[in-house]
Amino acid sequence: MVYKVGYRNFQGQALKCIETFGMFTEGELYYCFADEGDHFWIHAPFLLESLGVDQVKVSADSKKIFITRNEYEDRRLNTVNRRGQKLLES
Repeated sequence: MVYKVGYRNFQGQALKCIETFGMFTEGELYYCFADEGDHFWIHAPFLLESLGVDQVKVSADSKKIFITRNEYEDRRLNTVNRRGQKLLES
């Protein structure tokens, strides 16, 4: 598998949604159990009753609406912008 420069691997991480999108709600936490480069999988037990599934395949393009725990901590320290890109330190 070939990864792009700046690739963010979400596998095995809790993700915080930073922008409501489709079935994902801003501020909520989600668990990514697999990241295959062009898409990643989120454990979604909240969909079991309504859709009969507990896993969701999400396009890698949607990574911009999630941050990892480490990115969240960095953001708290004002070193990462809204899209997860490192800011220049002065």
